[in-house]
Amino acid sequence: MTENTDAENKAKLTVSQVYSLYVHARDRISKHFIESIEARKFGGQGQEVLVDFTKLHLRNLKAHKCDEYVVLGFIEKDTMRTRGYIVPNCKS
Repeated sequence: MTENTDAENKAKLTVSQVYSLYVHARDRISKHFIESIEARKFGGQGQEVLVDFTKLHLRNLKAHKCDEYVVLGFIEKDTMRTRGYIVPNCKS
């Protein structure tokens, strides 16, 4: 986008404007993706769904510590569609 910002085209975009357009496009794409996932139900009658969880230990190089995340995963056995969700609080 910034390649076409010369005086001949009279298009003047600042870096912050390009960044805000990028953020807006990314938000629209992610909302569309989430809505399309929610429209197709997972599982259903006659479908076998496997459920499992795992703990991820990701190293944070800046803070020099290891963060732990619990991920809950679902797999449809026939179609092999998958979904995974990070569990915010595994005690509740």
